[in-house]
Amino acid sequence: CMDGAEEGGMPPILGLSHGETSSPPLHHPQNKEETKGLEEMRLRFPNVKDDGRLLRFLRARNLHIGKAVEMLDADLAWRKDFKPEEIRYNGPDVGVSLRNNSMYLLPRRDRENRPVIIGVAREHDPSVEGAVRASTFLMEEACRWSPHGQFTLLADLEGMAWKNVDYSYARAMVSILQNHYPERLFRFFIINTPWIFKLVWGVVRPWIDRRTVTKFVILGSEFEEGLQEIIHPENLPVQYGVLNWSDWLVLGILSIELGERR
Repeated sequence: CMDGAEEGGMPPILGLSHGETSSPPLHHPQNKEETKGLEEMRLRFPNVKDDGRLLRFLRARNLHIGKAVEMLDADLAWRKDFKPEEIRYNGPDVGVSLRNNSMYLLPRRDRENRPVIIGVAREHDPSVEGAVRASTFLMEEACRWSPHGQFTLLADLEGMAWKNVDYSYARAMVSILQNHYPERLFRFFIINTPWIFKLVWGVVRPWIDRRTVTKFVILGSEFEEGLQEIIHPENLPVQYGVLNWSDWLVLGILSIELGERR
């Protein structure tokens, strides 16, 4: 997705959150090497007018022009085929996954004003189609409204059983996150890990590249302190912090607004 929100600013329910701070503009070159690389990427992709997008792919390949070009070429082909921008909230291919609360966009933000996507493993049903497109829809929405172009992920594994384990979904999402949303992920928190997590992680970990895996934070059941360093407790659901239950009315309004807009 493109950097920044649409003209007119973010919706009030996704507005600035408690404890916001400022981060360096990730959509601008940070040094001479990035400036030089960006100029080369502009020449290679004259139809891509978003410098932030070019820089993300360049950084994801450690400023190696050839590898960045190959990666962005693959992304352009994927977007033409997968059409993530056309996914609709109320679409039949994603609606079930979003309505069963297995994943949702938090109505508040982290301390750096990044949107937060929450996944609840015990609600995931591998037999339900559309989970990959639903997750992609949420990432599209998150980066659309993020002033930094990044988002935070939180996976709650409390109550997860073997019936919820879905390697096909996990592998697809690792691939999409790494190859098509480079430098979008700020942190990926995994909390309330059950005993089966070590077995599942042993399968999933090799799919994650070194650059991405450094963003994973596995906190287990004693997650409050680590999680709240990034997300203010007042901006978290009650089971993770002290977010008032009235905010879930806001979440419902958000869902309606997204559905109408999309």
